[in-house]
Amino acid sequence: MHEPFCHSEGVLRPPGHSDPEPFAPCHSEQSEESRGTQGRLREGKESHRSGQAQRPKNLAHARLREESLSLSPVSRFYRLGIKDTDLVSFNVVIKQTNLYIRAQHNLKDKAVKSVMKHRRSLEGYIQHHPLFLTTLEPYPVEQSAPAIIKEMAMASKIAGIGPMSAVAGTIAEAVGKDLLPFSPEIIVENGGDIFLKTSKKRVVGIYAGESPFSGKIALEIKPQETPLGICTSSATVGHSLSLGYADAVVILSPSTALADAMATAIGNMVKDADAIPQAIEKAKDIPGLYGIIIIKGEQLGVWGKMKIVPQATTRSHRSPL
Repeated sequence: MHEPFCHSEGVLRPPGHSDPEPFAPCHSEQSEESRGTQGRLREGKESHRSGQAQRPKNLAHARLREESLSLSPVSRFYRLGIKDTDLVSFNVVIKQTNLYIRAQHNLKDKAVKSVMKHRRSLEGYIQHHPLFLTTLEPYPVEQSAPAIIKEMAMASKIAGIGPMSAVAGTIAEAVGKDLLPFSPEIIVENGGDIFLKTSKKRVVGIYAGESPFSGKIALEIKPQETPLGICTSSATVGHSLSLGYADAVVILSPSTALADAMATAIGNMVKDADAIPQAIEKAKDIPGLYGIIIIKGEQLGVWGKMKIVPQATTRSHRSPL
């Protein structure tokens, strides 16, 4: 376990500099895979009646959306702020999956094949196990289940919530690893959840809604710290249903699936700023987490071995994320 790097239980003010040029933040915009659960909500309710009763406290992790599957014009606004030119950028959109990928070469065709492969595994398993899609609890899976299913199940078991809480991070990492043989640097962003493998220092900004910290602080990621998952949950940004009120909960882990599930689970705990210390302690007890940032209004809590920098310093970097 890492020793605390910085943990504030009081009020911290964001840096007093003027707003810098925008760049890609770690933003909690719900993945389209998660949104797909809304279309089967009725089926899920029927499944719950015949299965184990679900605890209301875990309602948030299911990420059931009260919206259509179509993207809103601003749903990926944070992608517009990426200014570096050292990597090639491309999008892959297949059904509910909407990925923004950066690599040394245009690998879109390979990425499309990867997404289709993993979606087939996920959709095929859900077809025979519909409760996997809608359950609000950890779901036991067979040893013979597809790798992506087992990864989601393991992450959700550790987090104590349902497997769909890890879908965005799991797909981001699975696609990223499929592309690594063709590019030593890969960045896959899926609804604000990021899989990152880099050969140079990268900076990831943090967007936290109306918090004064929003757009003012960033994470500096070194090559030796990757591959790394960086995932965010927010009750004030996006359309997810959450029992917490955090502006942003950012989790770092070598497992993007675990980072995704734990960001949701920890986010549920933060009812107000006074809950930040308890949420930090919860994160410290989870093996496999490198660090956590919790932002609620003007208060911020941090734990882990990571470097936080003012976002304005990214102007001097040639290639922020």
